[in-house]
Amino acid sequence: MNSIKTDIWYNLAYQNETLHVGGSVNDALQIHDYLASYEGKVTAKITGLTASSATIIAMGAKEVLMSENSLFLIHPVWTPMTSGNQYDLEKEAESLKQIDELLINIYKKKTKRAASTIKKLMAEERWMDAEEALRLGFIDKTYIPSKNIINKVILNKIDEDNLPALPDN
Repeated sequence: MNSIKTDIWYNLAYQNETLHVGGSVNDALQIHDYLASYEGKVTAKITGLTASSATIIAMGAKEVLMSENSLFLIHPVWTPMTSGNQYDLEKEAESLKQIDELLINIYKKKTKRAASTIKKLMAEERWMDAEEALRLGFIDKTYIPSKNIINKVILNKIDEDNLPALPDN
């Protein structure tokens, strides 16, 4: 997690969080909480295909922007566990439901939508374009990609010698 915190802090210093396809839900929840508790303004910039855990991370930002050329996907959590007896599988299913409830609450807080609406959207597992994500409240604004964004994100033109110090905790 230390390298993740370093990467996040590096990005926070430049308000340049670029989010993509997801990963571990545990990591996403930790990053979400770290961003949500950060005292400065955090702006998440969604580009490309942003799905799953990356959407949870974005919900931790104070402001969420999405490129008009991007897609956004929320879905129920899944597990690689595919073996065991019926009791093992039932226990795993209960764990998945519990984690889904956490995610629903995070999305609900951002969108101001009912839990039943969020649950339905997650079950659909359907990609949303920027207009739909905006209409549903997952993002605050859409943006048109610019050369400035390309220079910072793609070409990584950030002055590494002038980064602020990492927080102590």
